[in-house]
Amino acid sequence: IYPYEKALGVFAASFKGLDATALEAHILLSTVSRGIASHLEVLYEAHGLSRARFMALAVLFPAEGQCLKPSDLADRIGVTRATMTGTLDLMEREGLVKRSSAARDRRAIEVKLTPEGLRLIRRIFPRFFREISAIMRGLTPVDRRALASAFRKIDSNLEKLRS
Repeated sequence: IYPYEKALGVFAASFKGLDATALEAHILLSTVSRGIASHLEVLYEAHGLSRARFMALAVLFPAEGQCLKPSDLADRIGVTRATMTGTLDLMEREGLVKRSSAARDRRAIEVKLTPEGLRLIRRIFPRFFREISAIMRGLTPVDRRALASAFRKIDSNLEKLRS
């Protein structure tokens, strides 16, 4: 029995209309998310990266040869624009990314991977995928698709609550 199961019963009995399954799903989702983030943090740190810097590399990798705006990177990674600016400052100093003026609007900045950034992400990703596979071990492809579908629904609900 999970330590919160008794508490769920108390909450459900105390607050009529509370769907204890929603609360349990939230608790599990939060716990698992923190656990995965902590586990992967070790991988990032082993390569001298933060989560934001790793994610920036991961987002830029499929766009190899293309440029992305810093604001687009921030939105995809889930950090503030200020955090993205600081992250890109550091990554540029490390030679992982290059910022330049956009060809069509010189006031706009675009970011792309450097050859060094490309080498780093190619070195890290195989281990990253092995770690993710180990975390997901035991889930069938059907389970994974169902999980992804459930997360998309939760994300959609969050978007609706924000607007």
